[in-house]
Amino acid sequence: MSTSPKYTQEQLAELREAMASGERVTQFNGRRIEYRSLDEMRQAEAMMERALNSLPCRRRHRAIFSKGL
Repeated sequence: MSTSPKYTQEQLAELREAMASGERVTQFNGRRIEYRSLDEMRQAEAMMERALNSLPCRRRHRAIFSKGL
């Protein structure tokens, strides 16, 4: 069972948009979040990026062999 928060790309984009415009409040799906500082927003951004990047992705792996000549 995973207890880590679930984030979406849309939430990350909303946070970045607020940061760029100098606002400390974001809203997503009717939920309002007010950050105390830009530093807190940057920490939230980094946490969201880590969570989104750790999602399992489907990659194709292909083995390549050579005779070493």
